[in-house]
Amino acid sequence: MYWRRMRTMTVEKREKTGTREWSEHSANLFTGCSHGCRYCYARADALRFKKILRPEDWRTMKIRPKEQSRVFKRRKGVTMFPTTHDITPETLDACTEYLKRLLAPGNRVLIVTKAHLVCVEHLCKALEPWREQIEWRFTIGAIRTATLKYWEPGAPGFSERWCAAVLAQTWARVSFSIEPILDIGAVVHLAERFADFGTVWIGKMNQVRRRVAIVTDEDERRVRAIEEGQTDEMIMELVRALKDVPQVRWKDSIRAVMARHGKASHGNDQTHHGGHEGHEGRRDDER
Repeated sequence: MYWRRMRTMTVEKREKTGTREWSEHSANLFTGCSHGCRYCYARADALRFKKILRPEDWRTMKIRPKEQSRVFKRRKGVTMFPTTHDITPETLDACTEYLKRLLAPGNRVLIVTKAHLVCVEHLCKALEPWREQIEWRFTIGAIRTATLKYWEPGAPGFSERWCAAVLAQTWARVSFSIEPILDIGAVVHLAERFADFGTVWIGKMNQVRRRVAIVTDEDERRVRAIEEGQTDEMIMELVRALKDVPQVRWKDSIRAVMARHGKASHGNDQTHHGGHEGHEGRRDDER
């Protein structure tokens, strides 16, 4: 009995990582994502397990029949939607109905997106009865158009995502994710700008060379820039630069660097729904 109690305490104290840092549950309606992010963990896994033959196949979004007809019950904690795809103009109607079914029993939902303005406008109207149960989290890892276009070729640019966030914050809680960091030189500016709205989560790009297809010289150059921008030295410099911004939350990838350098993470209250992040998760919904 004592051993079991101690084992339970150890599990409870284990640090949360991936999507578990933001939510207790996750939900997805589609397989694939038209944004085609080059660093996508879900695409890398699909390739690894032969679910798709080529990286570009992931950009064809296919609805999951079981999820399409799923009936939700009241859950404890927060559900993050989506985690392996995004909400796009083409999938907006289906995602809207799915969110209504998820919210109707009283569930709290964290909507994570590289936002299309038209989608945010529509959802703010369609989900009005459940606005108090919703938090938006906008993923923006860079400012430069060329950087965003390379890493997230099908996603909106900075201006559209920013306009969507400004709109959403008049309607519900808003927070931000700078994960993965796409331009280390822009992070401080982004974090300070986003902090006026709410919590800002910051994290590295994980398993870069395993997940990113390196085919051209530009691919290699871009990957090297990511690697050089997230060395321990660069990350610790970033941590020092943002030490006085209480809205900042460090993802597990950065907390690991801080631990190696003997620095406790500041401002890292991981209570859900006041600051839960994006898109770099590892687990789909538990049924």
